[in-house]
Amino acid sequence: MEKATVDQILKQYGLKITTARRLVIASLQIISKPVTAEELQKIVGQEVDPATTYRVLQKLVEKGVVYQTDFRDRKAYYEYQGKHHHHVVCTKCGTKEETDICIDTKKVSKNLKNFARLNSHILEFFGVCNKCSSC
Repeated sequence: MEKATVDQILKQYGLKITTARRLVIASLQIISKPVTAEELQKIVGQEVDPATTYRVLQKLVEKGVVYQTDFRDRKAYYEYQGKHHHHVVCTKCGTKEETDICIDTKKVSKNLKNFARLNSHILEFFGVCNKCSSC
C-alpha cells in the first residue's frame, strides 16, 4: 500500500490544506518518534511561528491525525499516527520503544455504564530497559 501524502491526509480528515499543517505533519512523519512542541518547532523553524505550531498540533490531535501523550514528565509529546501503537518507557533513562499491544476498546465500551462512547485512549507502559537493568 502506498504511503498517503500530507495533502491526502489533510483531505481525509476534512482539514484545510495550509503550509503550517503541511510542515507539521511532514516533520512528524520524518521524525517518526514522539516529540515535544518545542522540539518540533526547532524542526519547522521560522516558517511557522510557535503559536501556530501549537494551534496546528491541537487541531491535529482533535481530529486524530496526531497522537498526544505524556511520559510522566509533565510534557506533552506528539507523534504522527500512521499506524496505531503505544510505547514502553524506561523509568530510569527515558528510552522509549513502540509496541503494538493495545486494549480492546469495544470490550471497554460494553462495560461502561455512564458513557455513551469512547473517543480515544492513552496507553503507555513503564519499566526498566535492558541497559538500565544491568547497572
